[in-house]
Amino acid sequence: TGACAADLWLRMRSPSVFPLAEAGPGHGTLLTAALRATRGVPGFHQAMQLHLLEVGTVLKAEQARVLSGYNPVWHDDADALMRGGNGPIFLIANEFFDALPIRQLQRGEGGWLERRIATDERGAFAFGLAPAPQDLLAMVPRPVDQNAREDDVFEVSPVRSGVMARFCNGLHQRGGAALIIDYGHGVPG
Repeated sequence: TGACAADLWLRMRSPSVFPLAEAGPGHGTLLTAALRATRGVPGFHQAMQLHLLEVGTVLKAEQARVLSGYNPVWHDDADALMRGGNGPIFLIANEFFDALPIRQLQRGEGGWLERRIATDERGAFAFGLAPAPQDLLAMVPRPVDQNAREDDVFEVSPVRSGVMARFCNGLHQRGGAALIIDYGHGVPG
């Protein structure tokens, strides 16, 4: 990630100020490694403003400790992060989208149903099915919809889609790039 950020900065003709942002920096491990890797790039650290998207107070305290020499600025939402700092932004998000809330759809005889958690007759938690709202159905890609078998489960995330849209809008407005690393399944399972 550090080499990628430094390469991008150099390709952008080394702007004198730019935000290096991370969404969901956790314990600051990835960012610490990226900053270590960019130490030898003349002017990079002097131009960089560190911006973090984090809502957890315990993690903020850990990030403050680990990144204390870089004066990080914290933001509580994607819009604020994308407005933070000056210049083109370089955004890193490693397994950030995996941590956002999901909703599940399960293929039934007549199409997709929303899989929900309810309580059964004994008061224990159990899965139940309900008609899927149209906004969730619209998030199922056509190939998945056409190839799904009965009882297949597919996850969608309106929150994830909204955050990604905010990141894309911010990049479009101010310039820069994003390195997003996430894992998932492209087919129901």
